[in-house]
Amino acid sequence: MRTQFQKWRTTVAVVSAAALALGTAACGSTDDSAGSAGATRPFDTPSGQVQIPVQPKSVVALDQYTYFGLLDVGVHPKATASGYTDSFAVFPAYADEYAKAPKVGGSMEIDIEQVGAQGPDLILGNKFLSLEKHKIEDYQKLAPTAILGGAAGEPGVAWPQWVIQAADAVGKKPEAEALKKQYEDRAAQIRSTYADKLSKVKFALINGGGGKWYLNLDESWGGTILKDLGVQFARAGITDPKENTPEFSTENLDKLNEADVILYQADYQGKAGADTQQIIDLPAYKGLRAVKAGKSLPTGNFYALHYKAAMSFQDEIEKILKEF
Repeated sequence: MRTQFQKWRTTVAVVSAAALALGTAACGSTDDSAGSAGATRPFDTPSGQVQIPVQPKSVVALDQYTYFGLLDVGVHPKATASGYTDSFAVFPAYADEYAKAPKVGGSMEIDIEQVGAQGPDLILGNKFLSLEKHKIEDYQKLAPTAILGGAAGEPGVAWPQWVIQAADAVGKKPEAEALKKQYEDRAAQIRSTYADKLSKVKFALINGGGGKWYLNLDESWGGTILKDLGVQFARAGITDPKENTPEFSTENLDKLNEADVILYQADYQGKAGADTQQIIDLPAYKGLRAVKAGKSLPTGNFYALHYKAAMSFQDEIEKILKEF
């Protein structure tokens, strides 16, 4: 079965198209009564401006970007969705808190009654939500709601923007910006230190699903982090910049012979899911150049969705580069 992130690709185009003409990234300043109880401020989203609490106390985060992005800046949402562990997207430091957090349905099947039962004063979500079932207006009846992502000109996967916007919504934008700077400084240091190796070593980021394998390129989830490091991608003949997660049959595994390093989706203990394990167990995979060289490696950071996970991925790539 394909991961829920891959399923989201089937909905993102619809949701994005509806949002493209409606505004820009989240921002806003407090109103004159910012210090008073119940004060609100305008907050811009791709679906329009909403009034949100200046100091929200009960936040429900409907998506992974928002949930983990808020944990990064020390904000603990009251509830979120289930299913984040299915794609190994739960950063180890947050695993216990996520396991204990109240759930309001699955990430693609939000139970809006459970959202209301949490008594939120702010609901935050992302364009990857299945908004066909429950529209933004439905959530707005429960509490001020900001759905992020889908602004005009925005990349398909723009997690660095989304987590900062989510932090801004709860008054933690400076903290998020500090993480962004730390991430960017670290990327620059790795690019400089390993410039020679980065110019020669090609990476492939893969996972399996439905008997096929997927190549995750520079605008995919983890691929965005590799791109910021200056990584050279093994592209398997893909030249269209809009193709960021092309799928291939197992008969085409030889296309991965271009790669010096293959990173495959796994949990943080290095165990691949069943779909990906099926691929890496194939004789054709075991015969690949990178595999024979011992450079077929599991990564738990495949779906790094927030800055602290992204910096963990940076450390992982630096360790690999040191070995060349």
